[in-house]
Order: sequence, then C-alpha cells, then structure tokens
Amino acid sequence: MYCRKCGIKNHDTAKFCVRCGTPLKPKPENGIPDKRTEMIPAPGTRKPTSREDKRTKKEKIYKLIKEKKFSEIFEDERLKKAITQYGPKKLTKGQKILIYIDAFCEGIFIGFIAGLIISLLFALFLGPFGLIWLPIAIAYATYKCLADAELNYKFKIGYNQLKREIEEEEYGL
Repeated sequence: MYCRKCGIKNHDTAKFCVRCGTPLKPKPENGIPDKRTEMIPAPGTRKPTSREDKRTKKEKIYKLIKEKKFSEIFEDERLKKAITQYGPKKLTKGQKILIYIDAFCEGIFIGFIAGLIISLLFALFLGPFGLIWLPIAIAYATYKCLADAELNYKFKIGYNQLKREIEEEEYGL
C-alpha cells in the first residue's frame, strides 16, 4: 500500500505512513470492506453493550484490588469511589450509629497509641511539656477516623459485594 502524500510503500495492514504519519486508507479487496472499519451508531442511539462489557469492568476493578495491597487501594480516592457503587446506596440510622461508634473507638485507640509514643519521645527532650502531645494525637486520630467512616464502610461492603458477584459469574453460582 502506497502513501498518497509521500509515495513510500507501507505494509498492507498499516494504518499510518511510516515516513510522514498520514492515515492510510486500505483498498477493499473483491468488494469486501476493510475489517478495520467500525460501525458508527445512528445519532440518538447508543452503542450496543453486552454482558461481557459489564463483566470486564468489574473484573478490571477486582484485578486491581487483587494486584495491589488493600491499604494502597483504600488511599486512592477515585478507585475507592468506584468500588463504593457496588455497596449499599443508603445506610439506615442504626448502621450509621454503629459505624460512627466504631470509628470513634478506633480513633481513640490509634490516637492513644500514637500519642503515647510521641509524648514519651518528646518527654525525653522537653520534660513534662512533652506530654501535651497525647491529647492532641487522640483528638486528631479520632477526627480522621470519623471523617471517612461512612465512605470506608461503604467501600468495605462494596468490595465484598463486587467479589461475590464476580465469583458467582465465574463459577456459575
């Protein structure tokens, strides 16, 4: 196949010219159109989707989850939001109360451990003034745990739901 712009011979299956980069239009063989053409849907209609398309989207997310560590996925906000769509849309008041109680306790525990370590280190250098970091660490850790409590819960539920759906499709359950 020859390029119309520069005249160089290109491979028959090439889409662009090797020298100048001009798009190449292949000649149809025996009245059969080229296999590389794509059907364009009519205006106002959508491209037909199949179950395979939906399944591959789920599998891609699940594959990312399997390849990466859980904590790395948990920190990626876009992936986290994509996974939460597989979880519950709305939470009941009882669920919300339990989520926030759990996050509050988790924040106090993490803050206490971190604050104790930081306070002891600062107490070695600053004396009793180093102990002021204990309540600060507890307050900060509790705030961070409460800030994302609902999203974190939906993420965990969504992850489990997504995993279950893929396994059902895979094994035909």
